[in-house]
Amino acid sequence: MDIRITKEVENALLEDAPWGDITSKLTIDKHQSSIAHLMSKSDSVACGHEYFLSSFKLLDETISIETYIPEGNWVKSSEIVMTVKGNTRAILQAERVGLNYFCHMSGIATEVRKIATLIGSTDCKVVDTRKTLPHLRLAQKHAVEVGGGINHRMDLSSAILIKDNHICAVGNIYDAVSLAKDRSPHTMNVEVEVTDIDQARSAIDAGADILLLDNITPEQIEKIIEIVPDGIRTEASGGITPLNCKAYAETGVDTISMGYITHSVKSADFSLEFED
Repeated sequence: MDIRITKEVENALLEDAPWGDITSKLTIDKHQSSIAHLMSKSDSVACGHEYFLSSFKLLDETISIETYIPEGNWVKSSEIVMTVKGNTRAILQAERVGLNYFCHMSGIATEVRKIATLIGSTDCKVVDTRKTLPHLRLAQKHAVEVGGGINHRMDLSSAILIKDNHICAVGNIYDAVSLAKDRSPHTMNVEVEVTDIDQARSAIDAGADILLLDNITPEQIEKIIEIVPDGIRTEASGGITPLNCKAYAETGVDTISMGYITHSVKSADFSLEFED
């Protein structure tokens, strides 16, 4: 079990039941056992298996979970994804935390799969951003991968991305890129945000490895792509939705980054149903 997932789930369980589940303690015999099924109530990509499993196992290691639909597979409405067997109190206490993770992560994976399908005729890939919910970044970025997307940088420490405020603070794009190139580890690429063709030229002249083409139209991107030398990758971002993602992908950019796939996606619908 991934220690990072364990810590996240532990905190979620503590948040939801800081002094235990008082309702279950008062109404359920401590030795009672039950069987419950994780049921899909909508068509979606199943995601969040390890988070769901951890929610129960961290409360009671004797709980058993049988999986019928692997992570990343489509699940249809009314299908059983997993079956949980064990102590009734523990199952009830873990239920909401496990479902919260599974519904949210499945929603992300489903939306990303939708985008990946829409741009599937191109070589472009969909990537996420750092626009994640606090303490859910690991789960959300995992869901993006399960849906068929690619993770952008995990955090501020893992990659160099010079954005508009960095450029404003330094004074200009050329100097910002030059400083980063001179001072960065040899294993790191330098990505820089540009908003027009003149900024793109300046970034290229300074030795940028990746151009982030931010908040500009597909037509403008196509003109910039024409001046980008081989070896420099491109990423489009800003205002990209399912309605226009294919138009952006067809410009020739390597990736399109979309913040909404983590911060605004609707959760998939699952429930935990007890056997009578």
